[in-house]
Amino acid sequence: MSHYSRIMFLRLDVRQRDYRGDNRPMSDLLRKLKKRLSRRYQTKRIAYLWVREQEKAENQHYHLILMLDGHTVRHPSRIIKLAEEIAEKWDWPKPYTPQHCYYLIHRGNQAEYNAAFKRGSYLAKERGKGKQDPASNSYNRSHIKFRA
Repeated sequence: MSHYSRIMFLRLDVRQRDYRGDNRPMSDLLRKLKKRLSRRYQTKRIAYLWVREQEKAENQHYHLILMLDGHTVRHPSRIIKLAEEIAEKWDWPKPYTPQHCYYLIHRGNQAEYNAAFKRGSYLAKERGKGKQDPASNSYNRSHIKFRA
């Protein structure tokens, strides 16, 4: 919010066909997705947060939150389609788009912020975390510096 007065907040779930102890698939997906989004929307600031989960299934899945400039991205349909295209090309399952998957958050609008924060707080649950190689994390985030 220090860079843009309106933020597009989008949540997707990314599934994997095969188990991996590391998070290389998610790193690869984010690298490709950020590159294509940067070109399409002429932005370098793409914030993200992902968590890795694996409960009963044999394979891990990821919950992903993307945050972009809400002035250039007003609806997530193109972003969702792009993620689906990448997954299809790599023979991954289609990313799951939950109901109410996005929010437009205006700077200073506490109700919008609270709704998105509540939606994103699901990622913080403890259940399903910790089933990966010891050297791998259960989460990762972007590192965008706060602008004073």
